Amino acid sequence: MADDQALAGLAQARSLISGLVQGGVKRAVISPGSRSTPLALACLRHERLETEVVIDERSAAFFALGLARKTRRPVVVIATSGSAPANWYPALIEAHEDRVPLIFVSADRPPELLDCGANQTTSQSALFGERVRGFLALGPASGLAVDFAHAGSAGARAADLAQWPCPGPVHVNVPFREPLLAGGARVADAEVPGAAEPVRVARPVLEPDEWALGQIDEVVSRGRGIIVCGPCHSGEIDPPALVRLAEKCDAPILADPLSGLRCGPWPKRFVVSGYDAFLRGQAPAYPDWVLQFGGTPVSATLQRWLAQPRMPRPMVVAACAPWPDPALRASLVVHADPGRVIAMLCDIVSAVSHADWTDTWRHSDDETHCADTTILPREAALMQAASAAIAENGSLFLGNSMVIRDADSFLSGCDKALAIFGNRGVSGVDGNVSTAAGIAAGGTDATIAIVGDVALFHDLNGLTLAARHGLKLLVVNNGGGAIFGYLAQRQLPEFEQGWLTPPGLNLGAVAEAFGLDYQRIDSADDPFAVLESALCRPGPMLIEMLVAREASAVAHQQWWRAIAPGDR
Repeated sequence: MADDQALAGLAQARSLISGLVQGGVKRAVISPGSRSTPLALACLRHERLETEVVIDERSAAFFALGLARKTRRPVVVIATSGSAPANWYPALIEAHEDRVPLIFVSADRPPELLDCGANQTTSQSALFGERVRGFLALGPASGLAVDFAHAGSAGARAADLAQWPCPGPVHVNVPFREPLLAGGARVADAEVPGAAEPVRVARPVLEPDEWALGQIDEVVSRGRGIIVCGPCHSGEIDPPALVRLAEKCDAPILADPLSGLRCGPWPKRFVVSGYDAFLRGQAPAYPDWVLQFGGTPVSATLQRWLAQPRMPRPMVVAACAPWPDPALRASLVVHADPGRVIAMLCDIVSAVSHADWTDTWRHSDDETHCADTTILPREAALMQAASAAIAENGSLFLGNSMVIRDADSFLSGCDKALAIFGNRGVSGVDGNVSTAAGIAAGGTDATIAIVGDVALFHDLNGLTLAARHGLKLLVVNNGGGAIFGYLAQRQLPEFEQGWLTPPGLNLGAVAEAFGLDYQRIDSADDPFAVLESALCRPGPMLIEMLVAREASAVAHQQWWRAIAPGDR
């Protein structure tokens, strides 16, 4: 009888995992635990599933996030019961806000052990509340055929919910009764009677409403405009097509560093990247219309400019709700596949030309990127070196806080194809290293990650994954939370104690402890030469660039004043 219970649990786990695989899952990330043993075995022994074991659940969830970003496929994450699933929460919130498909499967104690003081037991029902696309609760396996059919169907449904209609995280909770293993761990004996038949799911491409396209066409034809392209997922838009639309409308594209537009083999005349600097002063000109794709831009300067009362209310294209509009000013929201919107607008919009309009924006952008290099902060050379050193089709992960903002300012673009990633759903500094390792694991191309010293401190466990997957990790060591030096908190007497909080890590020792090669970029070193040399060497590496925080802040302010004299 004990073996029957164990085999029923194993068979249920196999049915669930098979359903997930049928739904498009190809990768699994599991953290070790006892109660999750049936799920772990089902993953490890599934011939069509590539499984990675990550000890720490928080790191595992962020690693899966990186995998899903890179592969554009849902990834399943598995953990045992108790506090373990709660460690997923930071990555789950990021996936929720940034529409990344992840399926979190938690093992659980059976219901008779709830609310009675049983070890490692808490209610896991609806653990993540409204931040999941769906919550699916299985019952303990009874050995009945309907249980296995239900588990298989639940797997397929979970994979579907994670991908459509709005991609994001799904939670599946599975209780298991003991014993968890039959004699000799006979998982091969766990027959699956009445297992669900494979199900094929066809998801529609959301075609834009003809009336909405007509509205955009009418507005665009009446005057001069700009296209704002915020962060986009890989494949969300076709950059050459958006450039063609910009050309037909004679409209510059203000391209976020995560838009996918700055780096690639397409003309850059309409692609503007220096706006965060020059919009701090007088804008080159004011548009008659704004058309927005992607998420909310990284640049707070751009957001403030778009929110001015004199600016036209934007027309926003978003595949699903909620649409990105933190200024609450949208005049039209088009829910449709952004690629289809761009393609159809290219067909219906009449080509126009506005004298000197795009050239005015182009001139401001060129002046920004050709500014006096002697006043640029050191981070500028780093961003330019990273895009130059990485090979064609390589991946670049940008950490949050100052790193992504410096990339916005100084990563002007290049003609080779690069995939640039970041965690901008909730913009946390946690899990950045693990996410970057997941991106590295999701492909065969070289991957560079740039993070700050505080972000590294938050995710030291991620260095195990960085070492495993050959990540080149560049750490900007500016002595703590340097971003607060640009905010009002810098005036407080408790600034260093309460906000700057320098981690004080010996990064050479940290690299040695986790098995990464180490190199430091000193003030006299050329960042490009160091990065180029590092990329030619096999294996993982931690590269530390020391930045004097106060000198960097002064250089940033000098550069902004030089580009936008009206800025204070």
